[in-house]
Amino acid sequence: MGISSPLDDNGARNRFPDKPYDLRLLKEANSIFMVWTSLGLPPPQPVHDGVVSSPFREDRNPSFSIFENGKAFKDHATGLKGDVFKFIQIALDCDFAAAVSFLRARPRQPESSAQNSGAFRSRIGSKPKSGQSKIELPCDFSEGTELDHRALAAVRKWPSMQGIKRAATAGCLGFATMPDRMSRSNSWEQVRAWLVLDPMQRNVSARRLDGKNWNCLDGTPKSRSLKHSSKSWPVGIHLAVPDSILLVAEGEPDFIAIWSILTDTSKMYTPVGILGAGVSRLAEESGQFIDDREVVIYPHRDRAGEQACSSWAREFYRLGARKVSRVSLDPWLNLSGSDLSDVLMAASASNVPDALATNCWTSKVAPPLDGQNWEQEELDIALIEDAS
Repeated sequence: MGISSPLDDNGARNRFPDKPYDLRLLKEANSIFMVWTSLGLPPPQPVHDGVVSSPFREDRNPSFSIFENGKAFKDHATGLKGDVFKFIQIALDCDFAAAVSFLRARPRQPESSAQNSGAFRSRIGSKPKSGQSKIELPCDFSEGTELDHRALAAVRKWPSMQGIKRAATAGCLGFATMPDRMSRSNSWEQVRAWLVLDPMQRNVSARRLDGKNWNCLDGTPKSRSLKHSSKSWPVGIHLAVPDSILLVAEGEPDFIAIWSILTDTSKMYTPVGILGAGVSRLAEESGQFIDDREVVIYPHRDRAGEQACSSWAREFYRLGARKVSRVSLDPWLNLSGSDLSDVLMAASASNVPDALATNCWTSKVAPPLDGQNWEQEELDIALIEDAS
């Protein structure tokens, strides 16, 4: 079945980058700090750390916050909140397409420019929250070489590298050399690893590129969270553009697998990774990217996966999601498979995107009712096809 896209048709809507994740790169490359003066707004009047007077109204009791390293804002007096696109829309009184055009036409400035890190940024006072420490990435961390990408596809037995390249380009996947204890020895060795991370570096998890477990950690787990990581932070969620649907996967392999199934579809999707079935509560700050959105969860096909799906659905509704659905991978898995990564292993590179991006077995997850215990609604599972 062919898939049509409003991102590349021949109409007036063809004002966006060619692919949804290009919008995420555009968003990542620009902060509110960087566009403030370009929009002709008056200089901010700082009150305290991260809080300034609103540039959009008379603000006698300033309560306009800029946070997430300049990527998000909220006016606590009016309730207005959003990302750099929304900030531009309000400042210029324009629609989303015009905000995108503004950013694309705006001259690129280095992150060290005066608007972002000099006097301007220091006046706003954007600093990490008290007690929040920076995650130190390995010194040779990068998007990886072609050899790294091929090695990851090989160890995961995936037929294509397209999802790996997309995730790396978006800043959600990287490669580095890390120390680990040698098996059955007290000696140490340097091993190549692949790291899944939020571009804001709030949550970073590493796996060995050779597929082996980490010997230096108790229990020799497959994944290794870097120091100061916040497991409750959904990886990649702040890359969500307006009206995109959040596609939520469990663990590092499935998160990268989500990038593999994305194609130019009639809807825009944002891959999101929750790094561990044991995560039962999501960070409160992530609610700004969840509010009034549709969420689709790809749970693992086991008891832990189902329990995690229920917990996450409850959390997404608590943080304001409009609708939460779950996807059953049964039509594409044999008895031995359990997750989305296994789907990629079992399928060819040509049929995976169409099979999972246009046709999904989904069932709605009921939102909790006030004063009642949350329960999953029992509905018939039906085949859903996106309209072309």
